[in-house]
Amino acid sequence: MKLVAFATGGTIASTRGDHGLAAALPGSGLTAGCGFDEVREAFCLPSPELSPADWLSLAREMEGCPDADGFVVTHGTDTMTSAAATLAFLGAGGARPVVLTGAMKAPSEPGADGPTNLKDAELFARELARRKIRGVFLAFGGSLLWGAGLVKRHWTRPDGFLTPACPALGRIEGGSARLNTEELASHSPRLDVPLPHALPSVFGIKIHPGLASDALLAWLPLASGFVIESYGCGSGPIDGPCSIMPFLLQAARAGKPVVNVTDAEDGVDLTRYRNGQIAAEAGMLSGRRMTFQAACARLSCLLARQADGPFASLWEESICGE
Repeated sequence: MKLVAFATGGTIASTRGDHGLAAALPGSGLTAGCGFDEVREAFCLPSPELSPADWLSLAREMEGCPDADGFVVTHGTDTMTSAAATLAFLGAGGARPVVLTGAMKAPSEPGADGPTNLKDAELFARELARRKIRGVFLAFGGSLLWGAGLVKRHWTRPDGFLTPACPALGRIEGGSARLNTEELASHSPRLDVPLPHALPSVFGIKIHPGLASDALLAWLPLASGFVIESYGCGSGPIDGPCSIMPFLLQAARAGKPVVNVTDAEDGVDLTRYRNGQIAAEAGMLSGRRMTFQAACARLSCLLARQADGPFASLWEESICGE
């Protein structure tokens, strides 16, 4: 079995300098003591500097490893949720598992969790590859989590990630990887699609009281699609100076999809209130229980492969159990 590791930087690879922590350690140093067959240096950056274009490039590098059985990616935690979701909706790895990991503590800090997380990621990747289970996952704090539904709740705790819409897909027990095969089956990738040449720009907007309609309209020319995080079950203002309706109507005329998400773990229900129903009639799509980051990633990936036909139908397809 061949496992390939990709290093991208982040806290797990950081050392302290005059301006605090910064990514500096090469992947070959991080993976010493692990059993990877190959270690590649993709980037060495703090994760806020990475973008969807970088994650697409990473997916292409995996595509260029046809003899690999699985992949492990070390990554910073600040944009881990977006990285994992983008890789998941791109179908990165193809038929092979991709396991991301990182650290909340730098190698020189007390309680450094990177070495343990990296070893756990290797164990999970090997077990997933052995069972021929595909998908994108996060190994962190002894758990295997669904890559397309991550939320970062803490930046200090070693168990700082969770997936509100999906239980843990595995645990490290007694030095072995134990998988939740039933949940893995329901969150496995559904589609085999080629990687796109580029990912269209998507803007994410958080609605708040007082956000004027004119401000929303000013963003309309700047992206190919939009994710709006609104209130409760998907309710936003539809009357008055803060109405989202002018934005929704002009976006529909321009052929730019708008997806609605909420920070409530129950997810979106646009049928419950008048505001939601009217917004849906104007073309706003439900993000269901997707996180803000996952919806942005999914929208960009689907726009990249959109062909003729209504985008709403494409949006309703399941890619990896979402």
